Amino acid sequence: MKNINRNFEYNKLQQLVLWVIVLLFLLFITLLVPDNAAVKLLIFLVGIPLIGLVVIFTSTNLSLLYNFSAWKSIICTAIIFIVVPTIMTAIYYSHNNRYLSSAPTNNQVSLRITADVKRTGGVGSVGNEWSYKHEINNTTFKTGEIVEINSNKPFTITSTITEHDDISDIGRTTSNEHFLGKSGDYSKEISLSNTVKVVESGGHKNSGDYAIFSVKYTINRVIPSDYTFFDIYFFTNNENESIFLWIVLLLSLGCIAFVVFVIYSGKKQESQLEAEKKAEEERKFQEEKRAFIESLGGKRLRDVAGVPPHIVYQNGKPKDNNNAEYGSFTVYLSNSGKCFHGNKGCCSAYRSAHYFTAKQYYKPCSKCGYRYHDIPEWHTRYIALRNTASKYGIDEE
Repeated sequence: MKNINRNFEYNKLQQLVLWVIVLLFLLFITLLVPDNAAVKLLIFLVGIPLIGLVVIFTSTNLSLLYNFSAWKSIICTAIIFIVVPTIMTAIYYSHNNRYLSSAPTNNQVSLRITADVKRTGGVGSVGNEWSYKHEINNTTFKTGEIVEINSNKPFTITSTITEHDDISDIGRTTSNEHFLGKSGDYSKEISLSNTVKVVESGGHKNSGDYAIFSVKYTINRVIPSDYTFFDIYFFTNNENESIFLWIVLLLSLGCIAFVVFVIYSGKKQESQLEAEKKAEEERKFQEEKRAFIESLGGKRLRDVAGVPPHIVYQNGKPKDNNNAEYGSFTVYLSNSGKCFHGNKGCCSAYRSAHYFTAKQYYKPCSKCGYRYHDIPEWHTRYIALRNTASKYGIDEE
């Protein structure tokens, strides 16, 4: 049977390295899904145990197939799960930045706009219940939401602030026109602000009161929500670079295929080794059985052990031809005493017991004069032979 490293155990440092590999690989996987925090979290929760098993199986099966040490199998596993995904991730981020800074081919640009509203001044009491509305080119959006606009046209942002009471007071301000990519770089962050004045219009008492708000907008270009990892990964017009991208992708698929091969082959090899181990154990068992039978020389177990002819065995205990229940091995016990007795009736002892059993739990009676004596060697030899015979499935006769 092959001498291979099958059942080594990883120490704590090695286990930590394996789990770092798992976490890094999951970070790469999350790039393949849309920019959705809930989906990414789900991938991590489901992926940690699943990818963890795959990484551990890969590492252990590398050792099984190629007789690698623990560290060598971990290093190979890291290369498979980390190196190619790292290259793909670097390409992705490089193309991501290239895409964001380039002019859109379809004239549509995705923007994430965040709004920060602060009350900066005013006169009198206008109210406390406010609502805010933001529009870009008459399209309403919420802060942090992604919107699309035509990159060839200017855009304005309108801020509407409403104070809610019996007669609502409304203030609205529209920004000047702005243009994306004016510097040729569409990735630059744009900041603009509106100052909104809300004048109290409900009643003579507060007439002329007003509140001043500052609304600051931060505008960043983002990847369109319908774009996938591979849309950005293959974002190039360079034919040579495109060939390189396909090579890296094929290497990644090759790594996946190799992992499947290693796990499948490892399990197959493990089954084969297990079968070989069982066959070897059966061979040794049969050899030992033949040697045991040969050692008996065709004799009965009791004859080999030297059991006297007048001895018979009942329930694994010897009995001779004495008339007592267990022959001369019979002793007597009372219902409540702590001694065994050689004479029936001594100290109300009438219950028969075998001496071999009684001596384990009771002491001899001083009145009877019965004493401990050694268990015969022929009995010890016979029981050992019977146990061995039972192991090999051999009947006594």
